[in-house]
Amino acid sequence: MPILDDAPFAITLGELQRIPCKFIELKAKSNPLLVKSLARTLGGPKRNVLPVIVKPIAEDHYEAVFNQLILEAAQHAKLDFIWCIPVDDELQAQVADESGQVFQINALTATEKELIEALTYIKSLDATLKRVDPSNVAKVIVASRSPAWKDLKPLTKLKCGIGVKTVKALGRYFVLQG
Repeated sequence: MPILDDAPFAITLGELQRIPCKFIELKAKSNPLLVKSLARTLGGPKRNVLPVIVKPIAEDHYEAVFNQLILEAAQHAKLDFIWCIPVDDELQAQVADESGQVFQINALTATEKELIEALTYIKSLDATLKRVDPSNVAKVIVASRSPAWKDLKPLTKLKCGIGVKTVKALGRYFVLQG
């Protein structure tokens, strides 16, 4: 595993480690009801099973970047240590991919069925896409896609219900790799 050597401290990235809760900062607060409920669960065994993903900031200083609710509940349950996995930017992106937080579909190679499935799922996640007809958009993409496309803006001219705002939203989920 990579070791973070560019600082005066050495941290093995990508490996499960016990880190004191007081060394980890939260980026955002979770719902108090969820925190209390999970704190009761963690209070019994005095440990977490699902690790908190943390990013090293300085020696003995981390920022929680994934599973923050677990950290907040552990702090509420007065646990001294919590199981964590330190990551850098590259590993954090991998965590986001593996956890389903982020996914990208290649609009130039995906089948019409894959595009419909992706658009249907994306529509459920993003309110700006509520008027999108996944079948129609997928059909237009398959019929019109070109390796010359640098972005999804050509869709705005193809009368498939995709406007400038919608293209921006779709750009988070679709890539163009020929």
